[in-house]
Amino acid sequence: MTERITVSEGRSWLRLALIRTSVVIAALACACSPAPPSQQPAGNDNADRVHSSARHDFRVTTVADGLDHPWSMAWLPGGEMLIVERPGRLRVVRDGALQPDPVAGLPAVYREQGQGGFMDVLPHPDFARNRWLYLSYGKPNDDGSEGATAVVRGRWEGDRVTDVEEIFEADAWGDNNNHFAGRMAFGLDGYLYVAVGDRMVTPNALADHPALDLSNHMGSIVRLHDDGSVPSDNPFVGRDDALPEVWSYGHRNIQGLAVDPLTGDVWSNEHGPRGGDELNLIVAGANYGWPVVSHGINYDGTVFTNETERPGLESSRFVWTPSIGVSGMVVYRGDAFPWWRGSAFVGGMVGQQLARVTLEGRDAVSLETLLEGELGRIRDVREGPDGLVYLALEHAEELTAVVRLEPVPNDIEPLFNTFSIVAIDPSTGESGVAVTTRNPCVGNAVPWVRAGVGAVATQGGTRVEYGNDLLDLLEQGVAPQEAMDRVVAADEGRERRQVGVIGADGRSAQWTGSGQYGAEEQGDWVAERTGLHYAVQGNSLVGTAVVDSVAVVFERSEGSGRHLADRLIESLRAGQLLGGDGRHGETQSAAVLVADPRPGMSRRPDGVTADINVCEHPEPVGELRRIYAVASETLGFRRLEQFVGRDVFQLKVMLHALGYFGPASPSPSVDSPGVLVYDQETVEAVDRFRADQGWRTTVPGYVDARTIERLWSLLEEGGRAEEVRDRIRDVVRVRR
Repeated sequence: MTERITVSEGRSWLRLALIRTSVVIAALACACSPAPPSQQPAGNDNADRVHSSARHDFRVTTVADGLDHPWSMAWLPGGEMLIVERPGRLRVVRDGALQPDPVAGLPAVYREQGQGGFMDVLPHPDFARNRWLYLSYGKPNDDGSEGATAVVRGRWEGDRVTDVEEIFEADAWGDNNNHFAGRMAFGLDGYLYVAVGDRMVTPNALADHPALDLSNHMGSIVRLHDDGSVPSDNPFVGRDDALPEVWSYGHRNIQGLAVDPLTGDVWSNEHGPRGGDELNLIVAGANYGWPVVSHGINYDGTVFTNETERPGLESSRFVWTPSIGVSGMVVYRGDAFPWWRGSAFVGGMVGQQLARVTLEGRDAVSLETLLEGELGRIRDVREGPDGLVYLALEHAEELTAVVRLEPVPNDIEPLFNTFSIVAIDPSTGESGVAVTTRNPCVGNAVPWVRAGVGAVATQGGTRVEYGNDLLDLLEQGVAPQEAMDRVVAADEGRERRQVGVIGADGRSAQWTGSGQYGAEEQGDWVAERTGLHYAVQGNSLVGTAVVDSVAVVFERSEGSGRHLADRLIESLRAGQLLGGDGRHGETQSAAVLVADPRPGMSRRPDGVTADINVCEHPEPVGELRRIYAVASETLGFRRLEQFVGRDVFQLKVMLHALGYFGPASPSPSVDSPGVLVYDQETVEAVDRFRADQGWRTTVPGYVDARTIERLWSLLEEGGRAEEVRDRIRDVVRVRR
């Protein structure tokens, strides 16, 4: 492997971009009206049709039809499938057939229409032994004038539920029929998580909104024992101004709640108003800020807040604007679709789509849209015990179906994709290129930069002369589009080329010749995307989803204060995860090249600050990231045990800001004597920090990825993160 040098990642500051008593009921009225007759589901009239995605091909087949607003799904150990219908019915699919009669013994609902009916069904983790089944629903008050989210549980007896008892009633009463939420999930810790909506209180209330008031359950996720009692370690236990059930708050209307079965992380999604649907990682005690922060506006077009984030408030990991009307979700870990493992699948109702969000650790890094406009509104998404993906379809006045995605045999084929991004950072004047391909040493020919001028990617049918020719014209003051027109017109082989160029002012131009268009069976399309400060291009084998993902990730890092090379590598990684070169373990390459016109930022006369060329590697984009981190000595590139380096300075600054290192002294300066040494004082500060987190280790001063993640999390909660980033930003810049 051949490699040049680079810069590095501090922490993934970007979080994409591309967010409540126990009463036994002696007798409960049954709201089980007769089930409507069956009819064919909308949008599934061709079961043999093969649908394509970046990683898998699949068919959509019907599991059960003739359903009245199916809202949720679950499976029992014996193989039976349960389907909740909003008007107040629980249906059973047994031996592949939808049983005609609903399950008896369940409570009456607040409303059969709107959102106040049956909402979620969930078997106990130890269901095979205790037979407990949990149901969330819109509960009416005594005269039916108001409703609130409630949870009951009962013993499953095959065609009825007995011993029904209420284990939770939300303090979230209202006379409307909206924003009940009601999603439930059992964590790997055995606790029950329940989402409660904000009951559609106007966001114009801002800081006075009940979702920000811990004395009620509106806009919260609550955490309970399986009998509804409150765990003693809930974050607000013992506070007079807070309800003890609350686990997180500042939510609007959560529609999806899922636990990653591998990591135990709890994820949710929630409706924005007009714009700003959110995907959130749920953190104990965190405030998610609704409606003080939001990416949306009122339904009437008026603005209620201009803030999308604020120190001390938990930020979303992904945002959809415009809204897709997010619904049920699952973190997929099955075997039927191996390339999809670790992805979050989110239903879209208004968007009539299935969104696949690639998760890497605790970050959302790419987005693929599936089945857009094909099936209609998707109300719920689940992974079945067979590893298949199940969807509940729900339309306004039609009977609908539950369907599932089934892989087409032998569909996983190698993908040989080339894609690149050219970009600038207007705040620093940097210009750069990042590219990956199936061929060796892509950095030898494709990326071109000139400090203060712009960047070029000559990726398709590469003609190296394009690099300097385009940059020469830009330096002469020619606009990017005119420059592109000139060099393309002079090239007899132009139909084989794909080129992107961006000037220092952010204007860009792209060319894709007819020889680079999509394959005939895909129709003619050009994989190009442009934004204010970037242009992304992909060859004929790159699906538009890959290019979209690169663009979304780069856009969402705008204004983050991170180095351009860091942002470019992250964007390239998003495309690689979604549909990059599938020949893992074989020869591939990737490169990043960045120049900075500011004096003193580079040790090279051409102003280049980051230049990595991974010539041959089974995971070239991952290798870009590794080299970048090591060269910059950004905290996290190694485990610390009595070393010397710039990462030690970063650690001291972070510990000082949290009061663990030299609390009576000024914050460390990079010029201070011994500041780069991992001395005993620093070791003891780390040990105190880890002890306060309840962590133990046999290695004094042990710093691992969890330690760094927790440091950043506490800095963000305390509103000190931006200050610390400013202190360490220039330290991690490599001037090569």
